[in-house]
Amino acid sequence: MAASTPQILRQALYLGLAISVCLTLIAILGAREDRQALQTVGKDSAPSVIAAEHIKTALSAMDASAANQLLAAPSHAAQAEKAYQERREEATKALITAAENITYGDAERIPIQTIELTLGDYEVLVQQARDYHDAGDPRRDATYLAAIAKMDGVLWPAADALDKANLDVLENTYETRRSLARFSLGVLIFVGLILLGVLIALQVFLFRRTNRVLNLPLVACTLLAFAFLMHAERTFTASMHHLKVAREDAFTSLHALWRARAVAYRASADESRFLLLRSKAAAFEQDFAAQVDSLAKLPEGASFEQAANRAIAGKKPPEFTGYLADELKNITFPGEAGEAKATLIALRYYVFKDAEVRQLEHAGKHPQAVASAVGNPWFEQFDSGLERTLDINQKAFNAAVQDAFHSLSGFEWMTLATGASLCILLWLGIWPRLREYQV
Repeated sequence: MAASTPQILRQALYLGLAISVCLTLIAILGAREDRQALQTVGKDSAPSVIAAEHIKTALSAMDASAANQLLAAPSHAAQAEKAYQERREEATKALITAAENITYGDAERIPIQTIELTLGDYEVLVQQARDYHDAGDPRRDATYLAAIAKMDGVLWPAADALDKANLDVLENTYETRRSLARFSLGVLIFVGLILLGVLIALQVFLFRRTNRVLNLPLVACTLLAFAFLMHAERTFTASMHHLKVAREDAFTSLHALWRARAVAYRASADESRFLLLRSKAAAFEQDFAAQVDSLAKLPEGASFEQAANRAIAGKKPPEFTGYLADELKNITFPGEAGEAKATLIALRYYVFKDAEVRQLEHAGKHPQAVASAVGNPWFEQFDSGLERTLDINQKAFNAAVQDAFHSLSGFEWMTLATGASLCILLWLGIWPRLREYQV
């Protein structure tokens, strides 16, 4: 037996209300998932990853300054001592930043505690080495080697562990949300289209059964549902776009550049260690070469300028590897290409100058080698170029995260209001018709 008109209207009312509630819940859950992903990537993980690399950079710079201080005569060590103290303060501040942003428990807490405890031991050993140096005591080298063991064997690995703990969460969160974003939006649009279909079918049914051309509440409900779907699609698309800019465009470069800065200071420390500890010179020379290769490596005879230009143009030469290569292959923002290329060129000249330092040392011209190493202007230019490129990407990252949060601002409350309005309009459109059959 065919259903009566009141039965069909009542069923349509219940179905429309149920779909409206589902649409509201799906939209709110999607917004909360997006906001949580933004919080994890933009506020929790990425700043801690950067803090970890900042700690590594400051620690390596401390060690380079300590070695420079031991290379100099006691009366000429003031500049190196000042640099050491400045980097020590920088490392402490970065460590505090990381400690204040612990989100993932022991995976972060243990590396931070390890750095805090070991850094004190390292500083004690460095001070002892200074005292031996000032006194002309031959125990200086053994003491400084013990400090190096703390730096390379404990402090750097702990900072790497802190980096990895946050980077893993960041990557997993981003990949999960990126894979689910289209599905979530697709489900939202699918449910919304079902609601639109029900509303349109209901109006056609009322027209045929009651000869009413328009049901104004249902027309308003249909238009509101359509407008909400369009707004939700724009909101979620914008949110994911800003998250992509933050993660893939800005953070990829930030991570590569901070790692580049950390290993560059370690290379600088290796150069000074090479001059200071002749018994271990070969090991420090090898480590210096390894750090430079991790910055930028080309086949023998290749041009840095050509590789940089090809990377910037998007050709991404596969033989060009290293952190600076990663950055040059990810140029996105205005001014970034020029600064990144200038940084690479400064690195090339720094490496050339380092070769001169080693030639002087091997030729027995130790004072000249020390003067050339400590006074190398190309490292300062390289570091300044890194800072400028970092600043461009950091500003872009901050702006993308802020824009993403802004795109979601108030969305849940607007969705609740829209869901309530859909239900009210649906009720106003159908209930009066049902009352007509009850009279």
